[in-house]
Amino acid sequence: MQTRFRFVLRVALCVVASFRTGNAQQSVPTLRHMHHTAWTLREGAPAEVFALAQTTDGYLWLGTSTGLVRFDGVEFERIGVVGGVSLPSQNISALRALPDGSLWIGLRFGGVGRLFGDRLQIFTESDGLPPNTVYSLARDPSGAMWAGTRAGVYVQRDKKWAALGARDSLPAKSPSVVLIDQQGTLWVTIERIGVFRRAAGAERFSRVHNAEGAAVIGLTETPTGEIWASAERGTVFRLSGATPSAASQFAEKIGDFTGLIRSDHDANLWVGTIGGIGRVSVQPDASLARTVAVIERFSLQDGLSGSLSTAVLVDREGSVWVGTEGGLDRFRPTKLTTVDLPPQFSAPAIVAEENGALLVGNVYQPVVRLAPRAVAVDVAMPEVGAVYRSADGTRWLGNESGKLWHSSGTTFVSDVVPDSITGFPIQAIARETSGALWLSVVNRGVYRRSNGSWSQRNAVAGLPQATALTIIGDSTDAVWLGYTANRLARYDKGTVRVFTASDGINIGNVTAISPSHGHIWIGGESGLMRYERGIFTSVEGRPDVHFRGITGIVERANGDLWLNGAEGITEIDSSQLALSMADSKYNVRFERFDSRDGLAGVAPQLRPLPSVISGRDGDLWFTTSTNAYRVDPDHLRRNTIVPPVHIKALFADGVRYALSDTTALPANTREMQVRYTALSLAVPDRVHFRYQLIGSDTGWHDAGTRRDAFYTNLRPGTYQFRVIASNDDGVWNEAGAAMFVSIPPTFVQSSAFLMLSILSLALFVWYVWRARLRTVSRGIRDRYEMRIAERTRISQELHDTLLQGFTGITLQLQSVKRGIALGDAAAAQVLERILTEADVALREARYAVWDMRPAELESGDVVDALVTFAQSALVGLTTELRWHVAGDRRRLPPDIELAVLRIGREAVANVIKHADATLLTLDFRYAAKAFEVCVADDGCGVAADADSAFSRGHWGISSMKDRATSLGGSVTISQSALGGTAVCAAFVLPHSSNAHSSVS
Repeated sequence: MQTRFRFVLRVALCVVASFRTGNAQQSVPTLRHMHHTAWTLREGAPAEVFALAQTTDGYLWLGTSTGLVRFDGVEFERIGVVGGVSLPSQNISALRALPDGSLWIGLRFGGVGRLFGDRLQIFTESDGLPPNTVYSLARDPSGAMWAGTRAGVYVQRDKKWAALGARDSLPAKSPSVVLIDQQGTLWVTIERIGVFRRAAGAERFSRVHNAEGAAVIGLTETPTGEIWASAERGTVFRLSGATPSAASQFAEKIGDFTGLIRSDHDANLWVGTIGGIGRVSVQPDASLARTVAVIERFSLQDGLSGSLSTAVLVDREGSVWVGTEGGLDRFRPTKLTTVDLPPQFSAPAIVAEENGALLVGNVYQPVVRLAPRAVAVDVAMPEVGAVYRSADGTRWLGNESGKLWHSSGTTFVSDVVPDSITGFPIQAIARETSGALWLSVVNRGVYRRSNGSWSQRNAVAGLPQATALTIIGDSTDAVWLGYTANRLARYDKGTVRVFTASDGINIGNVTAISPSHGHIWIGGESGLMRYERGIFTSVEGRPDVHFRGITGIVERANGDLWLNGAEGITEIDSSQLALSMADSKYNVRFERFDSRDGLAGVAPQLRPLPSVISGRDGDLWFTTSTNAYRVDPDHLRRNTIVPPVHIKALFADGVRYALSDTTALPANTREMQVRYTALSLAVPDRVHFRYQLIGSDTGWHDAGTRRDAFYTNLRPGTYQFRVIASNDDGVWNEAGAAMFVSIPPTFVQSSAFLMLSILSLALFVWYVWRARLRTVSRGIRDRYEMRIAERTRISQELHDTLLQGFTGITLQLQSVKRGIALGDAAAAQVLERILTEADVALREARYAVWDMRPAELESGDVVDALVTFAQSALVGLTTELRWHVAGDRRRLPPDIELAVLRIGREAVANVIKHADATLLTLDFRYAAKAFEVCVADDGCGVAADADSAFSRGHWGISSMKDRATSLGGSVTISQSALGGTAVCAAFVLPHSSNAHSSVS
């Protein structure tokens, strides 16, 4: 157990801080007033943090008993194998970050590692190091590395390590810690012997301190170049330059000090204590020796991550990091200076005094006066809830019981108030420059005292009959009063004007009024507005951040506005206010101070009001429900360190890829995630990011505090991802970090596929064009054939109508001729019939040209029409007509009836013209699915060869065959049973046809 304890003491001293001082005008906050954050196993931090270092890239490195851990302020990342190499042991005892960006790692069981970028180099016994614990590491101006180990001091030259010993005037093989100061001087502690020093360029060491039995364990250098050491008996002492004299050496007994010692930017010494961490504040006296001012402690009970501090580091932003056996802690100064009030002094009411002191009261305890460094109790005035300082310097105090005091010199005297307010809290106090005094009293309303006389309750004509939440006088001797429900009143020499929501007020209850530079600022539960020249104008912040619960407003001489509200303390620059007044929709940029800046509690929402005042020296004083705070606007602590920006990881479709100059992702990548960070460790949750993917984005994305960027549906190509960041004070790293990402195309996204697609499309278009061309050609051909068919039809119709009709007329005219020659009286009747038939022939020709149904078929079926035609054609001839119908007589389809009529009439006409027959027969045969008509005679017959007949000018036979064939029928010409010719036309009938009764 004792060995382990001594080991913890030693490994806690691995890294020595050397930094510049902060702003000299800033007072150093007490340890308890620094902002503290603890990370334990619950927050993902490692345990047993024995060493701390910060590399030039901004990362914080933790050496633990279980490995090396990197921290960016948000995420702990364990570092194992680097470039295929791992540490021989994960138990780390020392860390040292060098200006070249490398990190040196000392191991508990011997050995040293050097991590630089993605390369890890290991030094072990084979390189000259002992197999013992490495306590500390340092590099001198020549570039040589030094290691303080349990076996003594070792130095590396030409990649080999060698031990120092007697020839260097150092005891060999003794536990040692090394430190190289700003001048290049090498300091070495030899545990039981003392402290040795070797100036830069010297060859030997000289002893500057004798341990005298008390093991010297720790060394540190302050920003001013002083060297302080610690011994195991709980003593810290200063070593200044050469062998210290009595005047230059100062020692202080810490008590439960463990030996860990580090200096921060303000030369405070951070020391390890049994139970936590301590801070020793020292300052010079007239003799330039140092005197201990304050020893402060912070323990596990105060929120420290562990009970034993084992490592301390001061980072470049001034934060102090403490490693413990339970985790990691950070202490950092805040922008707000906390006022040290007496215990349980909540809801303070403050008023400034002439000498720079502050008068503070509250509703539970007597008023106190705060001098710059002390708290003094003043006269007993309990339950003060309203305070006010008039233009002539008089301070006024009102309490919860309706009592009023005012200052007279350095004392306070009681004031006379109306009996009606006794027992009621005084809400607000104000005074006109003419001397009239105003009081607002809870549940009683507003009172005004002029010339020593108080008005009756709410007796000022025109004012709302209610309690004013706040009252203030302006430079014109007017008095402004704020009420609930968007009501603001102005009293000016007896004239009262009340403004309401109808005048543009939209902030709810008016809880803050501040006249300044010719205008009036008003704040309330839901906003901030400015009144000027009869117009109320709102001041708007970002859509996600509002100005709520404002109970204190101060406008400084330079136009900057300070607010105290429910969201914290807010500063708005005058330039932003000017933009807001020019454009009411403009969202002002502002700086907000909250718990991360040391603020506790919330601005009081009822009383005491106002919750912010300006001191005589220009400092601002703010109150909350728990404390009071001072701000020096001209000397705010600012973080001027530009945050390094890093891209940490790249994921594509859930797979992590190694980062390189150009990272190649697989083809057809659907999703990409980039994880980035910025190393501002003071307030990492205020680091602000913007990123852009050049090649995809047209501008920057404002990511806020988010540390991941997501992209989907990226096309093939090469992209550049850029990210920039700002620290908590808005200092931007405009260069940021960048990387290239390439996504190759898939086959369907490639140029070859594109060319193939274009070729395929061209072939398809060509094929469609050819198909269209064929369709158009077919259409033209079909239209041509239709025209030819139509012409053929017309010729057939003309032949079958005009020719047949005029043939009949010719035959009858011949008959008339014969009759007239014989003196036949019936010739005149025949001539009349001939004229009628001529009209019918002309009408049929007209119908045929227009493809209309013949008139004969409109009034009867094809049997009647053909029989009637034959009878008319045989008038005056000796040829006998016989006709017969077989089967179920019915109407045929119109086109078949027309074809039968035309074919039959042609056949009858041929019999009359060519057959010289004595008998003509018409046979009609109806079957279920067929129809046949035969025209036969007993004459001399005609040629059966249609082509032969056509060649001799006989169109009738070929016309009959063509007409029948077009309807799926046929025409046969053969010798009849009577010895003449038989013309038969046969057709296949459709399933449905109109049936009539048989006729014979």
